[in-house]
Amino acid sequence: MWLSIPMQQDSISNLPSGVPTPVDLQRSAVRLLLSMIALPNHFGQSEILHPLDSRSAPRTFLSLRQDIVVLVLDTLLLLRDSHCVQMLLCALLCIAEDLASYENLVHSDESCTDAGVRAVPKAPDSVQKLFTQAVAAICKRLNLEHDSALKMDYDTTLTALDVLSHLARLPIGQSSFGGPHNTQNLLKSCVRWLCDFISSQCARPRQEHSRYLHSQIVATYDCLAQWALNYPQLLLDEDTLICLLEIIELGLSGSKSRVEHRGEATRFEPKWRKQKSPHSARLAQAAECLLSLIMSQVGAFPPALGPQTAYGSLLTEESFPDCRRR
Repeated sequence: MWLSIPMQQDSISNLPSGVPTPVDLQRSAVRLLLSMIALPNHFGQSEILHPLDSRSAPRTFLSLRQDIVVLVLDTLLLLRDSHCVQMLLCALLCIAEDLASYENLVHSDESCTDAGVRAVPKAPDSVQKLFTQAVAAICKRLNLEHDSALKMDYDTTLTALDVLSHLARLPIGQSSFGGPHNTQNLLKSCVRWLCDFISSQCARPRQEHSRYLHSQIVATYDCLAQWALNYPQLLLDEDTLICLLEIIELGLSGSKSRVEHRGEATRFEPKWRKQKSPHSARLAQAAECLLSLIMSQVGAFPPALGPQTAYGSLLTEESFPDCRRR
Protein backbone atom coordinates (compact mmCIF):
# COMPACT_ATOMS: atom_id res chain seq x y z
CA MET A 1 0.00 0.00 0.00
CA TRP A 2 2.76 2.44 0.90
CA LEU A 3 4.43 1.88 -2.46
CA SER A 4 1.54 3.56 -4.28
CA ILE A 5 1.03 6.61 -2.03
CA PRO A 6 0.87 9.79 -4.13
CA MET A 7 3.38 12.36 -2.96
CA GLN A 8 2.13 15.93 -2.82
CA GLN A 9 4.63 18.59 -1.86
CA ASP A 10 2.02 20.73 -0.09
CA SER A 11 0.97 17.95 2.25
CA ILE A 12 4.59 16.95 2.88
CA SER A 13 5.66 20.48 3.81
CA ASN A 14 2.75 20.84 6.26
CA LEU A 15 3.65 17.73 8.23
CA PRO A 16 4.91 18.37 11.76
CA SER A 17 8.51 17.59 12.59
CA GLY A 18 9.22 13.99 13.47
CA VAL A 19 6.35 12.59 11.39
CA PRO A 20 7.55 10.30 8.57
CA THR A 21 6.79 11.57 5.10
CA PRO A 22 5.31 9.40 2.33
CA VAL A 23 8.79 9.21 0.82
CA ASP A 24 10.15 7.75 4.06
CA LEU A 25 7.31 5.24 4.15
CA GLN A 26 7.94 4.24 0.56
CA ARG A 27 11.65 3.74 1.20
CA SER A 28 10.87 1.60 4.23
CA ALA A 29 8.39 -0.46 2.20
CA VAL A 30 10.98 -0.98 -0.56
CA ARG A 31 13.54 -2.12 2.01
CA LEU A 32 11.03 -4.63 3.38
CA LEU A 33 10.43 -5.84 -0.15
CA LEU A 34 14.17 -6.26 -0.70
CA SER A 35 14.43 -8.35 2.45
CA MET A 36 11.96 -10.86 0.98
CA ILE A 37 13.74 -11.41 -2.33
CA ALA A 38 15.85 -14.33 -1.12
CA LEU A 39 13.02 -16.12 0.69
CA PRO A 40 11.66 -18.18 -2.28
CA ASN A 41 15.06 -19.67 -3.13
CA HIS A 42 16.11 -20.07 0.48
CA PHE A 43 13.04 -21.87 1.83
CA GLY A 44 11.80 -23.42 -1.42
CA GLN A 45 8.79 -25.68 -0.91
CA SER A 46 8.45 -24.92 2.81
CA GLU A 47 4.88 -24.02 3.65
CA ILE A 48 3.90 -20.63 5.01
CA LEU A 49 1.82 -20.94 8.14
CA HIS A 50 -1.30 -18.82 8.53
CA PRO A 51 -2.04 -18.71 12.27
CA LEU A 52 -4.89 -16.22 11.79
CA ASP A 53 -6.58 -18.01 8.89
CA SER A 54 -6.25 -21.77 9.08
CA ARG A 55 -8.93 -22.34 6.42
CA SER A 56 -6.89 -20.85 3.58
CA ALA A 57 -4.92 -23.17 1.34
CA PRO A 58 -1.26 -23.43 2.35
CA ARG A 59 1.26 -21.64 0.17
CA THR A 60 4.94 -22.26 -0.26
CA PHE A 61 7.72 -19.72 -0.25
CA LEU A 62 8.50 -20.63 -3.84
CA SER A 63 5.03 -19.51 -4.90
CA LEU A 64 5.79 -16.00 -3.62
CA ARG A 65 8.40 -15.40 -6.29
CA GLN A 66 5.95 -14.36 -8.99
CA ASP A 67 4.19 -11.98 -6.60
CA ILE A 68 7.49 -10.35 -5.67
CA VAL A 69 8.53 -10.01 -9.31
CA VAL A 70 5.21 -8.44 -10.31
CA LEU A 71 5.37 -6.02 -7.39
CA VAL A 72 8.92 -4.95 -8.25
CA LEU A 73 8.12 -4.45 -11.94
CA ASP A 74 4.91 -2.52 -11.32
CA THR A 75 6.46 -0.32 -8.66
CA LEU A 76 9.45 0.45 -10.87
CA LEU A 77 7.19 2.27 -13.33
CA LEU A 78 5.27 4.19 -10.66
CA LEU A 79 7.69 5.54 -8.07
CA ARG A 80 9.28 8.95 -8.46
CA ASP A 81 11.85 8.87 -5.69
CA SER A 82 15.26 8.17 -7.21
CA HIS A 83 16.48 6.31 -4.11
CA CYS A 84 13.56 3.87 -4.31
CA VAL A 85 13.98 3.39 -8.05
CA GLN A 86 17.68 2.57 -7.66
CA MET A 87 16.91 0.01 -4.96
CA LEU A 88 14.25 -1.59 -7.16
CA LEU A 89 16.63 -1.77 -10.11
CA CYS A 90 19.23 -3.54 -7.98
CA ALA A 91 16.50 -5.83 -6.65
CA LEU A 92 15.50 -6.73 -10.18
CA LEU A 93 19.07 -7.67 -11.03
CA CYS A 94 19.39 -9.76 -7.86
CA ILE A 95 16.18 -11.63 -8.69
CA ALA A 96 17.41 -12.36 -12.22
CA GLU A 97 20.80 -13.61 -11.00
CA ASP A 98 19.25 -15.74 -8.25
CA LEU A 99 16.71 -17.24 -10.63
CA ALA A 100 19.41 -17.97 -13.22
CA SER A 101 21.55 -19.80 -10.66
CA TYR A 102 18.46 -21.60 -9.35
CA GLU A 103 17.50 -22.91 -12.79
CA ASN A 104 21.09 -23.98 -13.43
CA LEU A 105 20.86 -25.96 -10.21
CA VAL A 106 17.58 -27.49 -11.38
CA HIS A 107 19.05 -28.55 -14.72
CA SER A 108 22.15 -30.00 -13.07
CA ASP A 109 20.06 -32.02 -10.62
CA GLU A 110 17.62 -33.39 -13.20
CA SER A 111 20.02 -36.23 -13.93
CA CYS A 112 19.90 -37.25 -10.27
CA THR A 113 16.21 -38.13 -10.33
CA ASP A 114 16.82 -41.43 -12.11
CA ALA A 115 19.26 -42.44 -9.40
CA GLY A 116 16.64 -41.93 -6.71
CA VAL A 117 17.98 -38.62 -5.46
CA ARG A 118 15.43 -35.91 -4.76
CA ALA A 119 15.87 -33.07 -7.24
CA VAL A 120 15.38 -29.38 -6.59
CA PRO A 121 11.75 -28.40 -7.35
CA LYS A 122 11.16 -26.57 -10.60
CA ALA A 123 10.32 -22.89 -10.30
CA PRO A 124 6.81 -21.98 -11.45
CA ASP A 125 7.98 -19.02 -13.52
CA SER A 126 10.56 -19.04 -16.26
CA VAL A 127 13.81 -17.14 -16.12
CA GLN A 128 13.38 -16.12 -19.77
CA LYS A 129 10.03 -14.55 -18.90
CA LEU A 130 11.61 -12.55 -16.09
CA PHE A 131 14.45 -11.54 -18.40
CA THR A 132 12.09 -10.11 -21.02
CA GLN A 133 9.92 -8.38 -18.42
CA ALA A 134 12.94 -6.78 -16.75
CA VAL A 135 14.42 -5.53 -20.02
CA ALA A 136 11.08 -4.10 -21.15
CA ALA A 137 10.46 -2.35 -17.82
CA ILE A 138 13.91 -0.74 -17.65
CA CYS A 139 13.84 0.43 -21.26
CA LYS A 140 10.35 1.83 -20.82
CA ARG A 141 11.45 3.75 -17.73
CA LEU A 142 14.50 5.09 -19.56
CA ASN A 143 12.37 6.56 -22.34
CA LEU A 144 9.85 8.33 -20.09
CA GLU A 145 11.41 11.67 -20.96
CA HIS A 146 8.03 13.24 -21.68
CA ASP A 147 6.89 12.77 -18.08
CA SER A 148 8.78 15.18 -15.85
CA ALA A 149 7.53 13.41 -12.71
CA LEU A 150 8.92 10.02 -13.77
CA LYS A 151 12.03 11.35 -15.49
CA MET A 152 15.10 9.76 -13.94
CA ASP A 153 18.03 11.75 -12.65
CA TYR A 154 21.69 11.23 -13.41
CA ASP A 155 22.44 8.54 -10.81
CA THR A 156 19.26 6.58 -11.49
CA THR A 157 19.89 6.58 -15.23
CA LEU A 158 23.41 5.23 -14.75
CA THR A 159 22.04 2.54 -12.43
CA ALA A 160 19.44 1.50 -15.01
CA LEU A 161 22.06 1.30 -17.75
CA ASP A 162 24.37 -0.69 -15.48
CA VAL A 163 21.58 -3.17 -14.72
CA LEU A 164 20.83 -3.52 -18.43
CA SER A 165 24.51 -4.23 -19.10
CA HIS A 166 24.53 -6.92 -16.41
CA LEU A 167 21.37 -8.47 -17.85
CA ALA A 168 23.05 -8.63 -21.25
CA ARG A 169 25.96 -10.56 -19.73
CA LEU A 170 23.73 -13.11 -18.03
CA PRO A 171 23.34 -16.34 -20.03
CA ILE A 172 19.61 -16.51 -19.33
CA GLY A 173 18.50 -14.56 -22.39
CA GLN A 174 20.91 -15.94 -24.97
CA SER A 175 19.08 -19.25 -25.24
CA SER A 176 15.75 -17.46 -25.63
CA PHE A 177 16.83 -15.51 -28.72
CA GLY A 178 16.04 -18.42 -30.94
CA GLY A 179 12.80 -19.07 -29.09
CA PRO A 180 9.48 -17.26 -29.36
CA HIS A 181 9.16 -14.55 -31.98
CA ASN A 182 8.03 -11.95 -29.42
CA THR A 183 11.20 -12.54 -27.40
CA GLN A 184 13.35 -11.82 -30.44
CA ASN A 185 11.37 -8.66 -31.13
CA LEU A 186 11.85 -7.52 -27.54
CA LEU A 187 15.62 -7.91 -27.74
CA LYS A 188 15.66 -5.94 -30.98
CA SER A 189 13.41 -3.31 -29.44
CA CYS A 190 15.82 -3.00 -26.51
CA VAL A 191 18.58 -1.91 -28.91
CA ARG A 192 16.23 0.55 -30.60
CA TRP A 193 15.12 1.95 -27.24
CA LEU A 194 18.73 2.56 -26.25
CA CYS A 195 19.42 4.21 -29.61
CA ASP A 196 16.35 6.41 -29.21
CA PHE A 197 17.58 7.37 -25.74
CA ILE A 198 20.91 8.50 -27.19
CA SER A 199 19.15 10.45 -29.93
CA SER A 200 16.86 12.20 -27.46
CA GLN A 201 19.76 13.17 -25.21
CA CYS A 202 21.85 14.48 -28.11
CA ALA A 203 18.87 16.47 -29.40
CA ARG A 204 18.71 18.56 -26.24
CA PRO A 205 19.55 22.26 -26.50
CA ARG A 206 23.23 23.11 -26.45
CA GLN A 207 22.99 24.84 -23.05
CA GLU A 208 21.76 21.60 -21.46
CA HIS A 209 24.78 19.60 -22.60
CA SER A 210 27.09 18.92 -19.69
CA ARG A 211 29.58 16.29 -18.63
CA TYR A 212 26.83 14.53 -16.67
CA LEU A 213 24.61 14.29 -19.75
CA HIS A 214 27.51 13.04 -21.85
CA SER A 215 28.36 10.48 -19.17
CA GLN A 216 24.84 9.08 -19.58
CA ILE A 217 25.28 8.89 -23.34
CA VAL A 218 28.69 7.21 -23.01
CA ALA A 219 27.18 4.68 -20.59
CA THR A 220 24.43 3.99 -23.14
CA TYR A 221 27.03 3.35 -25.84
CA ASP A 222 28.78 0.92 -23.49
CA CYS A 223 25.45 -0.79 -22.81
CA LEU A 224 24.86 -1.16 -26.56
CA ALA A 225 28.32 -2.68 -26.87
CA GLN A 226 27.42 -5.30 -24.27
CA TRP A 227 24.26 -6.24 -26.15
CA ALA A 228 26.09 -6.40 -29.49
CA LEU A 229 28.86 -8.51 -27.95
CA ASN A 230 26.66 -11.00 -26.10
CA TYR A 231 23.92 -11.15 -28.74
CA PRO A 232 25.69 -11.15 -32.12
CA GLN A 233 22.48 -12.48 -33.68
CA LEU A 234 21.07 -8.97 -33.34
CA LEU A 235 23.57 -7.74 -35.93
CA LEU A 236 22.06 -10.06 -38.53
CA ASP A 237 18.83 -8.07 -38.46
CA GLU A 238 19.13 -5.30 -41.05
CA ASP A 239 16.91 -2.80 -39.23
CA THR A 240 18.83 -3.28 -35.98
CA LEU A 241 22.17 -2.96 -37.76
CA ILE A 242 21.05 0.24 -39.50
CA CYS A 243 19.89 1.64 -36.17
CA LEU A 244 23.28 0.93 -34.60
CA LEU A 245 25.21 2.41 -37.52
CA GLU A 246 23.09 5.56 -37.44
CA ILE A 247 23.68 6.06 -33.74
CA ILE A 248 27.40 5.52 -34.30
CA GLU A 249 27.29 8.14 -37.03
CA LEU A 250 25.55 10.50 -34.61
CA GLY A 251 28.33 10.08 -32.08
CA LEU A 252 31.14 10.47 -34.60
CA SER A 253 29.81 13.39 -36.63
CA GLY A 254 27.17 14.99 -34.42
CA SER A 255 24.23 14.31 -36.77
CA LYS A 256 22.61 11.57 -38.82
CA SER A 257 22.53 11.33 -42.58
CA ARG A 258 18.89 10.30 -42.52
CA VAL A 259 16.74 13.22 -41.42
CA GLU A 260 13.11 12.57 -40.56
CA HIS A 261 10.53 15.27 -39.90
CA ARG A 262 6.94 14.67 -38.95
CA GLY A 263 4.70 15.12 -41.95
CA GLU A 264 7.63 15.33 -44.37
CA ALA A 265 9.42 12.80 -46.51
CA THR A 266 12.66 11.33 -45.22
CA ARG A 267 15.68 12.95 -46.79
CA PHE A 268 19.27 11.75 -46.85
CA GLU A 269 22.35 13.91 -46.62
CA PRO A 270 25.45 12.41 -48.26
CA LYS A 271 28.08 11.55 -45.71
CA TRP A 272 30.87 13.10 -47.74
CA ARG A 273 29.11 16.48 -47.50
CA LYS A 274 28.74 16.38 -43.76
CA GLN A 275 31.05 18.34 -41.53
CA LYS A 276 32.43 16.30 -38.66
CA SER A 277 31.31 18.08 -35.52
CA PRO A 278 30.77 15.63 -32.64
CA HIS A 279 29.12 16.83 -29.46
CA SER A 280 32.26 15.93 -27.52
CA ALA A 281 35.39 13.85 -27.85
CA ARG A 282 34.03 11.39 -25.28
CA LEU A 283 30.96 10.65 -27.38
CA ALA A 284 33.06 10.22 -30.50
CA GLN A 285 35.36 7.81 -28.70
CA ALA A 286 32.43 5.79 -27.31
CA ALA A 287 30.84 5.58 -30.76
CA GLU A 288 34.16 4.53 -32.28
CA CYS A 289 34.52 1.74 -29.71
CA LEU A 290 31.05 0.46 -30.59
CA LEU A 291 31.90 0.58 -34.30
CA SER A 292 35.14 -1.31 -33.67
CA LEU A 293 33.27 -4.00 -31.76
CA ILE A 294 30.72 -4.43 -34.56
CA MET A 295 33.43 -4.63 -37.21
CA SER A 296 35.27 -7.24 -35.14
CA GLN A 297 32.21 -9.48 -35.52
CA VAL A 298 32.57 -9.50 -39.31
CA GLY A 299 33.89 -12.88 -40.38
CA ALA A 300 34.04 -14.22 -36.82
CA PHE A 301 32.21 -17.38 -37.81
CA PRO A 302 31.61 -20.03 -35.14
CA PRO A 303 33.32 -23.36 -35.83
CA ALA A 304 31.30 -26.04 -37.58
CA LEU A 305 32.67 -28.75 -35.29
CA GLY A 306 34.18 -28.87 -31.86
CA PRO A 307 33.33 -26.85 -28.76
CA GLN A 308 31.18 -23.78 -29.19
CA THR A 309 33.00 -20.48 -28.86
CA ALA A 310 31.86 -17.82 -26.44
CA TYR A 311 31.35 -15.24 -29.18
CA GLY A 312 30.68 -15.82 -32.84
CA SER A 313 28.66 -14.23 -35.58
CA LEU A 314 27.56 -14.91 -39.14
CA LEU A 315 27.94 -11.23 -39.99
CA THR A 316 29.70 -10.55 -43.30
CA GLU A 317 30.56 -7.45 -45.27
CA GLU A 318 27.61 -8.16 -47.55
CA SER A 319 25.32 -7.96 -44.52
CA PHE A 320 25.94 -4.24 -44.17
CA PRO A 321 23.36 -2.05 -45.92
CA ASP A 322 24.34 -0.27 -49.09
CA CYS A 323 25.34 3.20 -47.97
CA ARG A 324 26.19 4.59 -51.39
CA ARG A 325 22.72 6.03 -51.82
CA ARG A 326 22.54 7.41 -48.30
